[in-house]
Formats: sequence, C-alpha cells, structure tokens
Amino acid sequence: MPYPLTKSRLMTGLSCQKALWLSIHKPEVATPQSEAQNLRFILGNQIGERAREAFPEGILLEYDENVAKAIALTREAIEYGFPTLFEATFSTGTVFCRVDILTKLPDDSWHLIEVKSSKSVKDHYITDLALQAYVLKEQGLNLKKYSLHLLNGDHRCPNFGTLFVEHDVTKQVNARLPLIEQNITDLRAVLNQESEPDVLIGSHCKNPYACAFKDYCWQPLGKTIFHLPNFRGKQKDELIERRIVKLDHIPEDLPLTANAQTNVDLLLKEQIKIDTNAIQQELESLRYPLYFFDFETFGDPIPRFEGLGPYQQYPFQFSCHVLDAEGELEHHEYLHQDSYDPRIALTEAMLDVLKNQCLKEQVLKEQGTIIAYYATFEQSIIKGLADSLPQYAAELSNLLPRFWDQLLIFKKHYKHHGFMGSNSIKSVLPVIVPELSYKDLEVGNGEAAQYVWWRMIDTDDLEEKTRLRDGLLEYCKLDTLAMVEIHKHLNSL
Repeated sequence: MPYPLTKSRLMTGLSCQKALWLSIHKPEVATPQSEAQNLRFILGNQIGERAREAFPEGILLEYDENVAKAIALTREAIEYGFPTLFEATFSTGTVFCRVDILTKLPDDSWHLIEVKSSKSVKDHYITDLALQAYVLKEQGLNLKKYSLHLLNGDHRCPNFGTLFVEHDVTKQVNARLPLIEQNITDLRAVLNQESEPDVLIGSHCKNPYACAFKDYCWQPLGKTIFHLPNFRGKQKDELIERRIVKLDHIPEDLPLTANAQTNVDLLLKEQIKIDTNAIQQELESLRYPLYFFDFETFGDPIPRFEGLGPYQQYPFQFSCHVLDAEGELEHHEYLHQDSYDPRIALTEAMLDVLKNQCLKEQVLKEQGTIIAYYATFEQSIIKGLADSLPQYAAELSNLLPRFWDQLLIFKKHYKHHGFMGSNSIKSVLPVIVPELSYKDLEVGNGEAAQYVWWRMIDTDDLEEKTRLRDGLLEYCKLDTLAMVEIHKHLNSL
C-alpha cells in the first residue's frame, strides 16, 4: 500500500524510521502535542507571515485540505505568471510538500526559500530544502537557487537592522539532492513493514525535534545510560554501537570511569549519598532573611519591546518567599497582566521586595541572601533588565552578588537514585518533599507558563483571563515554596 508521504513525515523518518512507522500504524501511542509546542507553531506562522513582506508582489495560496485542489491552484498560479508564490503545493503522486516562498529569478528560473524561526543554519534545514527541491524538480520546475531566511540575531526592536538574514545554501542543497530519491525509497519500504522497526533510543529522540513517541519507546526500558549525568565520549559511543542502553545490561568487560560507575551504582543499587558536612557549610554561608526567588520569562522570536532581539528573554512574573531567622514566612509576587512592556513595573515591584533596606547603626544597607534554583538564569535576567533600564542599573547590579544557587547542593553534595540522574527541581522535589507536587496544577512547567501568559494577555474574555492568571500565580508560587521546603529539609539533615 503506498502511504502518502508529506515533507514533515519524511523529515521524521530521516531522523527515526521507527517514529515514521508509528506515525502511520500506531499514532495513538504518541504523546499529545503540548501547549508549548502549539505556541511554537503559532509563533512560527507569524514569522512566515513577516517574511512574506519582503515580496510585496507575492500571492498567498490558501490552504486546502484537498491536496488535489491545492496542487491545481498552484499550477494555475504558475501558468498565470505570478512571480512569487507563498505556500504553493506540489506532489510527485505519493510525496507532497508546501513551500514557504517560491520566487522567479530574472532568467525565469525559480528561487526556493525556506523560512525558519532560528538564528543559525542547521543541517536538517538543508535536508528539508533538498526534499522540497526533489518534489518540485519532479514536477518540471527549473530551480536555480535555494535559500534559508533566518532571524537576524543583530535585530533590535523597533528597527535596528532587518528581521531576517538570507543564507544562500544552493551548493549544500545540490550536494544533498542525489540522496533524496533513495531516502524516499527506503522510507516507503519502512512503512510497508508489518512490524515496527527496531531502532535504538538516543539523541535523535530529542534532536532536532522532540519526538512524540519518546515516552512510548523510553518508559519500558527503565534506567538507561541516558540517565547518567555527563556520560559521553567513547564509552557511551561503544555501548550504543553494541546496542546496549539499559544500565543493567552494561557488560563487566567494559570498565567505566569512576564517575560513571558511581552513577550507575547509585541508580541500580538505589543508593542515597549525602555529604551533610558540606551541605551545612553551604547553608552557614546564607544570611537572613532568605529570599527564595523565581522568574517566569518569555522570549518573542519577533521582538516587540524596545531594545530586545529575537528570543531575548524578559520577565513577566516573579514569586518570592521571604524566610526570616525566626522561621516566619512571607510571600510576594508579581504577574504582568497586560500586553504592554512588563519590564519597568516588574523591576520596581521586585526591587521593593529584594532591596530589604534596614536602618542599623544609622547605616542604610541591603542584606539577605537571594536563593534561586539555577541562579545563573535569574542573574542573567537581572543583567538584561539592568542593560535595558539604565535608571535601575545600579540597584539591579547590587542584587547579583547576593544570589546563592540551591541547585549546586544537588550537583555536588546530595545524590539520590530517585532523581533518575536529573538535578532539576521537578525531579528533586517529589523525592525529598513528596507532599508538594506540580501534577495537579493547571500550569505544570515553565514552557506551559509561557503559553498561558501569552494567552492571558491576548484574551478579552475576563473569566478566561482570571482562570489563566490564577494558574500562573499558583505555579510560580509553588516554585519558590518548593525551594523553601527543600531548604528546610536540608537544614534537618
């Protein structure tokens, strides 16, 4: 049976044949697309729309689920002589694709352009273009030039530089074109198999795109070499070459580095290793009151606030739990709820909480350790605010040396098999503070928070806005409460 192959399915198959087979024969085992993935799709469409502005003579060929109609519409547009087409549809019969931009060159040949929401050329972009070129050439188009239109990292809102940079990849695409026909033949053979291909898990499960079938493939395996932190190099390559990924299948004849063996033992023997002396020394360096602090941020691919570049992160929310030396706990928070620039209002609210100015011996000074989980991120956001808002630069810079990173405890001094090789707060919290959980929250992680905020500031539905706001506040509050409870646990050791 000839299964229809879209460009996206072909790209999936070139990354993992098993994922391609599953997408046709067992689509029900895929993990549903997340809200964050939906947001990336929406923002990607916005980037495509902006890229078309450089071709005012172009026409958009509206999407039609009937592929035959879409192909006929494209053929008519070409025959009519339109110089530039957006979203044109082509097919070889069993392989079809839609192309971002197709524009005529002065000699009547065609220039094929792919628009990507990235700032750098990636290898799979070349394959993507080569697949499109194969289909178009099969339909008799004279293609002469291939380009990627990528986001310009030097662009600054509102108008410092152009938003897109053109990368001529004609040579790379021409070099890859001869491989495409065989790729398609191989993938068609895969789809005609009665059983799913035997493909080993690996980096292709996450790169270049997160695979919808990752959980289906990974969960039955339990503890794998991919759960070992910082495990890379020849030993990992040798295990993969020998098709060994489960930890309990690692052969004795393969000596591991001391660090790798320690991590294998930790997971397989379900060990817990805690250096209480080192942890107490770290905790003794903290100065009360303690500020448990967390940002939520957004990075627009098309920057919309002054001075920002593509994907440059800016904060829209923070949560801060303040713990004094007597054990009293206060909570402070800020959530920007409108579509205008959040940076000034958030910065002022944050400084009101974190400056903690107190009069002691007639000297006004700042005190108190600011605790974050992966503090480097919070510090980078504060540095960005200082650069964008020079009127607050001095006060913001004074916050930076007060930060202390709770994550370092779990990187250096606290190892637990239950973390499954991860040091993230989402892995640590359910093990050492099981009574707290993100599972029942409407917003469950940082990527979801971005999507919910984007929806919240865009909606005019007051009831919907309130629901989304409450979800964001609950999530960010739990992030800092989690750090408080982890701190209490560490103090009790």
